[in-house]
Amino acid sequence: MSRNFSLLVISIFLFCVMGFPTKADAANMTIANLSPASNSTEICADTKLWITFDTAPIVSTDPNKHIRIYNYSTDELVYELKAQTLATNSYGPISTNWPYKISIAGTPINYQPYMVSGNELEIYPSVRLAYNTIYYVKITEGFCKDATDQNCPDINDNTTWRFTTKISAPAADHEYIVSQDNTGDFCTMQGAVDAVANNDSARTLIKIKNGNYRGAFQLLSTKTNVTLLGESKENTILSVYNREAFNSGSDVRMLFRSRGDGMRMYNLTLHNTAPDNSGQAETIKQSGNKSIVENCIFKSYQDTLCINGQMYFKNCYIEGDTDYIWGSGTVYFDKCQMRSMSSGSYITQPRAPDGVNGFFMVDCNFTTARGVRECYLGRMFS
Repeated sequence: MSRNFSLLVISIFLFCVMGFPTKADAANMTIANLSPASNSTEICADTKLWITFDTAPIVSTDPNKHIRIYNYSTDELVYELKAQTLATNSYGPISTNWPYKISIAGTPINYQPYMVSGNELEIYPSVRLAYNTIYYVKITEGFCKDATDQNCPDINDNTTWRFTTKISAPAADHEYIVSQDNTGDFCTMQGAVDAVANNDSARTLIKIKNGNYRGAFQLLSTKTNVTLLGESKENTILSVYNREAFNSGSDVRMLFRSRGDGMRMYNLTLHNTAPDNSGQAETIKQSGNKSIVENCIFKSYQDTLCINGQMYFKNCYIEGDTDYIWGSGTVYFDKCQMRSMSSGSYITQPRAPDGVNGFFMVDCNFTTARGVRECYLGRMFS
């Protein structure tokens, strides 16, 4: 018997026994990186979770699939992200039966607990972890798939992804650092502003390292004299997907709700990522007095800025397409650029009552996106 004939017989035998490869035989997705890294220490209590795969993940809609965080010492479940079928329209998620909530300084809002960027899945737990505590993370196989329908692998033990939080909360101070890599005091903006002492006459500086910090946050009226200082204007990004159809009302549909007097911002990009024509979607709603913003970028479409207090803008870029500067406050724009993104749109809609000075624009440039024509400086609120 020839060698070729023997190989043919063996091949036919294996086919009869095993058949063609099935979907179950296909290799799963591969996890390339976990963050926080397994067995890492000194992790912030407000840390997010990041999983990097070898291919782009697509999160399941099967409610039997989940990611869970457990207390290592007690095996207590402290957070669960359960896959769901989510309500959307042509512009993105909407509030109808939305299952995911988070509290920002005591105000509950709808939020997106995960975000996919390339091959990375970012998870934003709605809870703060305890300090000086070991945690482990479990993942159900198939919590996400890739475009070829391969499952992400499971993590089903208490050692593969385990980390320890910092020994204690940062000491009360007038300077904090926000960093996504856990080298600072906090990983989120809300964690940092919550740490500011109430009604403090001294200024508190919050330094924010480069990164994209996703999530709405709120500075309460008791948090006074706070400065938010980005590492660089283009690379220190505060962002959120939020809009009227997702959280109804200007107090909750924004990225940043600023109520404290004396708030200052430098070298930051604020971006509400709700798409064009999706309704009101502020980057900031401000109601404090004596606020200063310099060298910052504000990007949205409708209602980009809502200013009801006193605010001074210098060397800032503001982008939008419908009433994208509005409110009842006194606002002075100094050497700023207002960029209109659609034709026939209005830049301002001032609502200043009698006795309030309204909007001032000095040495400012008014520009448009390519192809945009016939923009209007403003219209009155009626």
